[in-house]
Amino acid sequence: MNQFNAARRAFLGKLSFAVAGTTLLAPQQSFAKLLTTNAPFDGYNPYAEETNDLRVFPATERAVKVSGTVFSRDSRLPIAHALLEVWHLSPGTKKYRHRGKIKTDAKGNYSFVTDFPGRSELKKPRILFKTSLGNTVDFTELIMDNTHAHIDHIHWKKNEGVTKKLFPTYTKTAFETKIEFNYSI
Repeated sequence: MNQFNAARRAFLGKLSFAVAGTTLLAPQQSFAKLLTTNAPFDGYNPYAEETNDLRVFPATERAVKVSGTVFSRDSRLPIAHALLEVWHLSPGTKKYRHRGKIKTDAKGNYSFVTDFPGRSELKKPRILFKTSLGNTVDFTELIMDNTHAHIDHIHWKKNEGVTKKLFPTYTKTAFETKIEFNYSI
């Protein structure tokens, strides 16, 4: 029994040493990406499911359809297969129950539908975006009210290269709001 325990301990010791060595030698960015949930905005959840319908109450709330194109800041060309993570406050609550992941298509286009966002104290309703492509990650927000969609000064500064397409367009009907929101990473 003693030899068995000694062999088992030796095996477990070597295994933990191998795991620790692999962890130290692996690229730091990969582990950082897996463990990072840092976001400049509240409510980010890296475990959201991939969906383009974020509505929680499809039959009872006013829908917002958001679509647009993600461009490269350097080349100003559309970016295919970028990952967008989208979230916002749920209507009438202080909770972030509206969230999803969407990939851009081959032409850099994306679209999703959601309920009109709730708002935090002293702020207008907003939809928050995290966009990733390879090691490039960027955050931005789409600010809205009942008649317009807006960008903030940080978004303007980062996206000056797509000036003609930069400002969101807002169209509203009795049951639906459509917003086109282009930006770059």
